[in-house]
Formats: sequence, structure tokens, C-alpha cells
Amino acid sequence: MKKYTKLSLALLISGNLLAQTNDNISYKSGYTNSVYYSLEYGEIATSKTSDWDLAVAIYSTQTASIIINGGFGTELYQYTAGDTSDWKSLDTVGLYSSSRYKQCFDTDTSHYLSAFEYNSSGHPNYGWGMYNSITHNVIGTSLFVLKTQLGKYKKVWIVEQQAMQQTTTIKTSDLDNSNEKTLVIDRKVPNRNYLYVDIEANTVEDLEPSNQSYDLIFTKYLGDFGTFTYPVSGVLSNIGVSVAESRGVDIAEADMNANPFSKRMNVIGSDWKSFNNSSFQYDLTDSLSFFIEDKASNVWHLWFTSFEGSSTGNVEFVKQKVLSTSVSNDLLESKLNVLVFPNPANETLKINLPNEKTFTVELISVTGKTIMHSENLKGKLRLDASGFDSGIYLLKVENSEFTSIQKIVLQ
Repeated sequence: MKKYTKLSLALLISGNLLAQTNDNISYKSGYTNSVYYSLEYGEIATSKTSDWDLAVAIYSTQTASIIINGGFGTELYQYTAGDTSDWKSLDTVGLYSSSRYKQCFDTDTSHYLSAFEYNSSGHPNYGWGMYNSITHNVIGTSLFVLKTQLGKYKKVWIVEQQAMQQTTTIKTSDLDNSNEKTLVIDRKVPNRNYLYVDIEANTVEDLEPSNQSYDLIFTKYLGDFGTFTYPVSGVLSNIGVSVAESRGVDIAEADMNANPFSKRMNVIGSDWKSFNNSSFQYDLTDSLSFFIEDKASNVWHLWFTSFEGSSTGNVEFVKQKVLSTSVSNDLLESKLNVLVFPNPANETLKINLPNEKTFTVELISVTGKTIMHSENLKGKLRLDASGFDSGIYLLKVENSEFTSIQKIVLQ
């Protein structure tokens, strides 16, 4: 369980830190909008949720994820009775039979598990294709039938994902082999999680703002309820954002240390409201709130106050910053000259310690967790930071006579 210690509490800033802010967003009527939201800056951007069928993940050159628009009716079936040599003869016979096809779903818990990877057995098998250890490309080995968000069935073959060129090639056609098209997607778009494909139009669109600019996505997606799936309107967290749920506790008494923070993207999810069959309106779940560690490692307390349903898609909520990464000058005392560079740092942090005395060096996260601790160090040091998460840290250097604390940024 993540705990916020005295050290991290010292990072609190005064003034408006605990002030509550009322805010609102709108999915629009029918939940047709996705809203990208920053807890610090509010609504960043919106996009049309209903205008795409599949999306190719580009948040990492290592990912082979391809999701579908399950919230708006896109369905995916993997052909299991043959291989890509059956492209021309592929049809929908046995589409709902486990002997020829297997339906594939995105997970609603992680950005890293997609519908096209549903039958993956792990590296080098990515479900839709196999990784080639020589070329580092993923070669398409499976065929799919996809029901588009407009209700039309199409054949889909993810032909290849090329590592060097950073492209993904997708072939599609109608079931009778007409309208066969090939789309080559350039994945070299910085600071995006996905590029979105309209299969009918054979187009790819960049619908998102920078993935560094927002924390939450208000959107319609296919919720997984264990024994069934169902389209829901809800809130998903961005990659790198952690959420802790406080359920059954009065909002005024909620404690951010009482529950573990999770990077599961549907911690907020959709069950903060429920449909009332008597009033035909939505009721908000009582005594439910969320603590959210944003992209900048600030922590916010959020709870919902109104939801109007599909007629307007309007949502109202309250947010409150309860922990900030702004560091007070008192904390950053420096009684000795410690040279730290580069700052920000990527993989290596260089530390020059003064004179010939030995020091203890600690790297501490803004949550107060000691990430690294080494004793009896002196002279010039090289700290391998490649295994640490990006963010703000405190570098503490001390011995029996001196203490220095500096704020550093790892990218």
C-alpha cells in the first residue's frame, strides 16, 4: 500500500492547496465525445468517439497493441480454422462458433492488453502476429473478421509491424473480396497513445492531444463485468496515472492512505453512478471518491456530484489538490556544495561530492519512498537512473556534519 510520509507531507504547498474546485465536462448526447482532462488545467481536448473502428497503439515502439471501438459496437473475431493463406476464401460461416472463430475483447483494466492480442500466448506470440527476432518486426499470422461501428463486416489482416520504419500495415476488404485496401500507418507521431482507423474510409486520424497533457479520459467503452461485457460511459486513467478508490467512507473522512494506489486504468470506471428504473435518472453512488496521482505526481481528491445520462452527457464533479510536488525552500536547504547534473536526467545522473569525506546518498520519491540508499560514498558518482519511473525526486546527501537536499527530474 502506498503511504504518504512526513517527508511527502512537507511537500504540501499553502494557500489554495485544499480548496475545492467544482468542474464539469460533457460526453455530449449519446456519449459521442471523448474528453481528455487534466486535473491541474481542466478540459484539454475532445474527440468524436464514434468515428473510428480500431486504434493502433504508438505509446511505445515495443507495443503491438491494437484496440477496437467496443463502446460503439465494433466487434472482432479471430479466425482459428486456418491461417493467412485463407484470406480470399475467408467468410462469416461459423462466426459465432468456437470451431472456426473466437471473439476478441479489449481489457478495460490496462492499456497494454488489446483485442487483437486477445489470443496471445506471450512474447513472441502477439495474437495477431509473431515477432521475428532477426528483423524485430511482427509478422501477421492470423486473420480477423471485424464488425465496424456502422455494422458492416470486413476482413482484416494486420500484415506487419516494422520496427525500423515504425509502421503498421493493415489489409482490409469486404467479405466478397471487393474493396480490398492496404493502409500503411506511420507510427512516428510523438506523445500520443493511439492512432485511430476508420475501416470503411480507409483513413487514419490523430484524435488525441499530447499524452503528457491529460490525466483522465471521459469516454464510452466496453466494460468487462466478468460474465458479460456491456458498453458504458465512464472514466479511464492515462498511462502513468495512479488511482485509489475510497468506497463506503464519507467523502469528508476519506483518507488517501487507506487504500492502495493502482495503475489499473478503470479504477474510477463507470460504477460511480447507476440507473434508477423508478425515476429514469441516474443516481450517484454514495460515499465514493477517488484519490488520483496525476502525471506530475500531484495527488487530487475527486468525487462526482451530478450525471445527466445520455440525453446530454453532462457530468459535474469536485476536485481538491491534497498533495503537491512543489517543494518548499525550507526543505531544499543546502549546507554543502553538491553538484548534480544533468538535471533533468535521462539514464545517468552524475553527482560530485565535496572534499574527501564520505556521505550517505538517498533518492526519494515525492511520496516519501526511498528509491535508492547507499552509504560511505565519496568523490564523483554515476547513478544509473534508467530503471526509475519518470518524475520528480529528492536527492538527499548527508553525513554527520552536513545535509543537502535537491529536487531533480528524471525523464
